[in-house]
Amino acid sequence: PDVLARACGVCKSYGPVTALDGIDFAVTAGETVGLLGPNGAGKSTLLNLLSGLRQPDSGLVELFGRDPRSPLARQLLGTTPQATSVPATLRVRETVDFVGSHYADPVPTGELLDGFGLGPAANKQCGGLSGGQQRRLLVALALVGRPRLVILDEPTTGLDVEARENLWERLADYRAGGGTLLVTSHYLDEIQTLASRVVVINGGSVVADGQVDEIRSRVSVSRV
Repeated sequence: PDVLARACGVCKSYGPVTALDGIDFAVTAGETVGLLGPNGAGKSTLLNLLSGLRQPDSGLVELFGRDPRSPLARQLLGTTPQATSVPATLRVRETVDFVGSHYADPVPTGELLDGFGLGPAANKQCGGLSGGQQRRLLVALALVGRPRLVILDEPTTGLDVEARENLWERLADYRAGGGTLLVTSHYLDEIQTLASRVVVINGGSVVADGQVDEIRSRVSVSRV
């Protein structure tokens, strides 16, 4: 299978705190991987390494067979980090146009905004959007460049049920088109809806890896 992103024996510490402890992890083309684990387990650190925002202390990290910091690797990546915001004074349409302009064949702005229910807000300043609309815009921006891999860190935190389900539909469309998805979430129903495979990390190591039902039977994950 075609491995799009991988970490081999990766360690990462912040001062005295070990975030990742020799972790091995890979995402292959066409799968949707749900990453579960308590706060502080190392989920965001792993995503930051795979998307080139941080470097490992030791071990190997690859994105499309390259160093994740390489612009060539990142051209095929869409991502929504956990703590991120949109430029308050730019209009929604301008923001999508700007991000889309970095890609060879972006999704047309109007089509993308309509898909995420943001068409009526196209001329609003991003700072005037509700929190839920901002989250939807950030996920839309992750998809604008038709990436081969999308990494989403808790994409639906703070969204109401309807907005979450709309987002799930858009991500299902992306998957149906052959896209690969790596997503962290605190919502088990979200992982069940989206993911074909679940990886549970705790204390900087993988403690379980398998299909959703298999993981449910092995690990008590009614609450993550």
